[in-house]
Amino acid sequence: MGLIAPNVTADPVIDGTVKSEEYSFSISGVGDSFADFFGRSSHLHLHKNEKLLFVALESGGNNQDPNAGVLYLDVREGGPSTTSEIENISGNNDQTYIAGNVRDSTRAADLEFAPGFNPDYALLFEFTGSTRLYPIIHDDGIYKVGKAESIELLASDDILYVRELAIPLDVLGNPEEIKLLGTVISNTAWRSNEFFGVFDWNIPDGSIGRAAFSLESGDYETFSLSISEPD
Repeated sequence: MGLIAPNVTADPVIDGTVKSEEYSFSISGVGDSFADFFGRSSHLHLHKNEKLLFVALESGGNNQDPNAGVLYLDVREGGPSTTSEIENISGNNDQTYIAGNVRDSTRAADLEFAPGFNPDYALLFEFTGSTRLYPIIHDDGIYKVGKAESIELLASDDILYVRELAIPLDVLGNPEEIKLLGTVISNTAWRSNEFFGVFDWNIPDGSIGRAAFSLESGDYETFSLSISEPD
């Protein structure tokens, strides 16, 4: 599903202006039920050098409701097979987005990941323009959302639609490849049909809502960090 651009000759300039020619890997979204935040007119761009993973998001729209896009990153063995395995400890919005449920409530939109995809991090793109990276940690047999990691973020004046950031690869454990999956959900656990990394024929016509949803085999993208460096 992803598009590889092998002729990238330099690292992206993190200036809040996304230039597709600066990125070696690009993904288009699917769906449109939340105004195209991660939908079919949206694009996710990736690039790496020896020390950094560069990520750029170009959203096709933003409906201004308390929603967030969650980009799950699978960088090592282990991890939850479904969001229902991730505990929402504090009940704050960030944990609701990542765990797919509202604490002490029947409101949940459990997402079962595709076989072979078990996330270790969640990169959270909040509708307000904030972006945060959280580890998903295994503690006493329970998966929990850890403390936010440090990332470099610079968005354009159009912060609701365009963001660029850089993540130190050592924060992610210097993986050889990154599997990724993007989804959009509200702070009341109502899930849209917008995804990055999912085949468009696997999604419903409208929002998934407050219901369980299972992804199919191959419903994620893989970005190899062994791609040769630009000269």
